Amino acid sequence: MTKDPFEHPGTAFSLALGERDYKGIEFRHAGVIGKENRVGYKLNAQVIDASEGEIPTCIQS
Repeated sequence: MTKDPFEHPGTAFSLALGERDYKGIEFRHAGVIGKENRVGYKLNAQVIDASEGEIPTCIQS
């Protein structure tokens, strides 16, 4: 479920780092506009990058 912009206005930013070169960034901004605050809006963005690691080109036994 997503957060209601009327109940949760504001800005949030998250940065995560982990194993296998995992990098994650999330951004959210929400608010209300109008004289009577009747219109709500949300902007969400997310970027994730990770590596599976190197694959050997030659397997020796």
